[in-house]
Amino acid sequence: MIFRDKPLGAVVNEVNRYRPGKIVVMNSELGRRLVNGTFQTDKLDDFVAQVRQLFGADVRSLPGGIVLLS
Repeated sequence: MIFRDKPLGAVVNEVNRYRPGKIVVMNSELGRRLVNGTFQTDKLDDFVAQVRQLFGADVRSLPGGIVLLS
């Protein structure tokens, strides 16, 4: 998947189509941050780590593949 100047919220919606569970953006300001990048659908855990690193997001993993970003 390739994203150019897409809001994180929209990117998360697309990423959720390709992974079990669900990533939820809990902070509207974070959801508006722009994403540029290429992500492999078989390595989407890397996506969460990159959001944490690039945007300083807090990440909380819950059972069932639920990931909360804030």
